[in-house]
Amino acid sequence: MSLEFYNLKVIRLEDQVRNLAEQVGKLVDDGWQNSLCLDNIRKRLLDVERESEQLRKSLDETHSNNEMGRKDISALQIELEEERFNNNRVGEEIEVKMRKAAGLKARTQGSVLEKLHQELREYKGILKCGICDDRQKEVVIAKCYHLLCNPCVKRTLENRHRKCPVCSMSFGPNDIKSIYI
Repeated sequence: MSLEFYNLKVIRLEDQVRNLAEQVGKLVDDGWQNSLCLDNIRKRLLDVERESEQLRKSLDETHSNNEMGRKDISALQIELEEERFNNNRVGEEIEVKMRKAAGLKARTQGSVLEKLHQELREYKGILKCGICDDRQKEVVIAKCYHLLCNPCVKRTLENRHRKCPVCSMSFGPNDIKSIYI
């Protein structure tokens, strides 16, 4: 019994040793796989840390660019406001100048128009008979070259006055010539 007993015990112990050896093998395999997995995780962690660092740098650059953009926008807004102010001031100055020009133009046109009317009256006066100051000059007295209207000259001839009503130079019916102005 004892030998059988010990043989059985030895068989059991060998089974246990085999089982433990298998478990140790499995644990070694698991440890090796865990080691590989840990290496892979460490590599991924390094990659993620590098990527995180790059993203941080990119974010810092973006913040820096954003801040510079804000400063540029602020400067441009200030410049825009200054230009608007200058534009409004120039617009107001133009409006004042336009009003002054319109006033001067109205005064000038009024005086020019008045001068033209005065000249027109003078020219009409030149064309009207100097005796009756009503009709247009139609005839010339050839001796003194004074221009008069035909009815005034005929009246002078009919009255047998026969002197120019302007300069009193004597003239005859043959000295009267028609003109066309």
